[in-house]
Amino acid sequence: MPEINSAAQKKKQRAKKTTSPKTNSTKGQIVCTKCLSEKRVDYFYTSVNPKIHTNGKMPICKDCINKLFDSYLGEHKIFNRAMEEICRDLNIVYLEEISTKAKEQVERDNNSSCFGIYKNLISKQKGDLRYSCTRVKTVEKVVYKDKDKKIDEKDYAYAPEDSEKYQKLIHKWGEWKTHQLDYLETEYKSWCETYDVDKKSMEDIIKEICKCSLYQRQSNITLKERKDIAELADKLRKSAELTPKQENSSMNSEENYMSYWVKKIENEKPIASVSKEFKDVDKINKFFRVWVLGHLAKMLGKKIDVSAEYEAEADKFDVKT
Repeated sequence: MPEINSAAQKKKQRAKKTTSPKTNSTKGQIVCTKCLSEKRVDYFYTSVNPKIHTNGKMPICKDCINKLFDSYLGEHKIFNRAMEEICRDLNIVYLEEISTKAKEQVERDNNSSCFGIYKNLISKQKGDLRYSCTRVKTVEKVVYKDKDKKIDEKDYAYAPEDSEKYQKLIHKWGEWKTHQLDYLETEYKSWCETYDVDKKSMEDIIKEICKCSLYQRQSNITLKERKDIAELADKLRKSAELTPKQENSSMNSEENYMSYWVKKIENEKPIASVSKEFKDVDKINKFFRVWVLGHLAKMLGKKIDVSAEYEAEADKFDVKT
């Protein structure tokens, strides 16, 4: 019986060891919180937040970080966008100019450790290197480049928190630079004026098409990345039936053409509201307002918005002696 209990206890200890990963140990080993493998200390990057990571290392190993970056790169097709995603996950400040340098070094040296190169470059920056300082770090670069130059709102990497306009745009588009937010919104409105965007699915597709257009305007992307973005935009347009061929086929029938024509007029040239001089030509509105509502309020001894107008009109019919 004691041998059975001993075997059960060992089994529980092994299970506890695999399900509760350690962040530090006396043997100089660290357990990765993603793959749950115990590895040497040099398999982990140095942490930028020692208050949280007391052992001085990130909780995720280098191999898992590289795999995670590759998955983001496959999803977004943009090096800098993938690097921003991984920086957000690991709570590290993201600077676009540093990411571009890392990309150039990766292509030059044919190095697969993309985040490792970025981490080495970003470690040379001073001050707080957590992700919450992303906007502040980028603004500092602009401010200290020329102290006598006045910094406009467009120089900020992200929209100021006290700007109601950009807060709404950030809620709609996410974290972008102010001029990028302006471009996305202008492009989106242009699509809405041309097509009927009255469904959530259609709205999401148009937004993604606008983002593809913005990515293609960047000068620091490779020819392959530009081609991938163009293919993605083409797939999005096909899914929404927005390609020229699909538009022509959908306009063949008279019914579709008429509905498109009516919607186009409603979006581009809507019927204007009635001018003030023609709102109450026959004075029916005034008659009801003065002699019904105003007189009823007078009878009940109440003061309402039209009471003064009622008194003025009633004075015209008073008999003066």
